[in-house]
Amino acid sequence: MKIDKTVAANFLHKIGFYFLIIFLAGFLVGGTFTKKIVEIRLNEAKILGGVVIDGKPFDLKARFN
Repeated sequence: MKIDKTVAANFLHKIGFYFLIIFLAGFLVGGTFTKKIVEIRLNEAKILGGVVIDGKPFDLKARFN
């Protein structure tokens, strides 16, 4: 059975298009989710006045120029 080149090309273009759409949607959702998580963690650090990174405590102070 021989497959026509145009049919195969159209099929591959459709697969590539949907893969690209799903990839970009995942990238957008992941970036938005990450931004929200970072904002929550930074707001917690501001309220508490410090943050723990790799088991080491750091305090947060306002910097004035």
